[in-house]
Amino acid sequence: MNNIARGILTVILCVVLVGFGVCGAMGAFGGLAGLARGSGDGRSFAPMLIGLGLVGLGIAWVCGMAVVRLWRKRPPAGE
Repeated sequence: MNNIARGILTVILCVVLVGFGVCGAMGAFGGLAGLARGSGDGRSFAPMLIGLGLVGLGIAWVCGMAVVRLWRKRPPAGE
């Protein structure tokens, strides 16, 4: 993989990492706040928000690991 493609891929993964991380954290914290506040009628979106938030944080973790692997892997000397 040449250095330009590697740089573009790293930038894309960083943007995805930040996006999913922020959205996941907001969903998880919003769900926890909803559980703490409670709902009188028993209908709450808090468990769904927590689940989607955790999925977003999981995707951010996978993207973060991919970025770390791209940064640690050195291109061959011939490129």
